[in-house]
Amino acid sequence: MFKTLDGYINIATTGGRIWERCAQAIGAPELYAHPDYAVTVTHPLSDDKARREPGFASC
Repeated sequence: MFKTLDGYINIATTGGRIWERCAQAIGAPELYAHPDYAVTVTHPLSDDKARREPGFASC
């Protein structure tokens, strides 16, 4: 869950190609290959570490 100007947004993907496209869309394609986010169970967007990643922190 990330704060926006008019409320909150939750971004989630099912993994694979959709996760790759999401990482590209948010301007952080390096996250797709990042070992911490390589598998669905290791990259939940509600994770505090994910919130500190470039692209997520500014959401």
